[in-house]
Amino acid sequence: MQYELMYNNLGYPLPKYTAKISKEMEEIDKQNASMSVSQDRKYKTMYDFVQKTVGPEASMEIFETDSFDEVDLNAITISYLGIRAGYDRPLLQAKRAANSIAIDENDKTVQTIMKILEKPEELNKLIQTVDKMPKNSQSMMGRFGA
Repeated sequence: MQYELMYNNLGYPLPKYTAKISKEMEEIDKQNASMSVSQDRKYKTMYDFVQKTVGPEASMEIFETDSFDEVDLNAITISYLGIRAGYDRPLLQAKRAANSIAIDENDKTVQTIMKILEKPEELNKLIQTVDKMPKNSQSMMGRFGA
């Protein structure tokens, strides 16, 4: 599987998504949510993670400097979130594909219902057939309004 950080319309390859990387990101997220950790430490941790994850050349291109003190803090946050998005992208695509299949199947059901509704006489025949069924059969069929 291939992962990529998209930043300023440029793609930077990411290493494979391992348990180690997942744990590092989880720790960064916990640290970022903590009120007891200084902002400086939060940014430094994300900065180090981005540098380690994309490599020195890409991080220099992203941050436009190799000095933490000169980096735009938003660039740090955006690149970190971009790494998260890069690792999440394949899962989101797979979920969309699965949802698309489910929607297609639901669409077939809707089309069948629409065909029935387009021909009221067919719907009336169906209702009359159900009405003629013994009462036990109607309740098993879940007839509305009975």
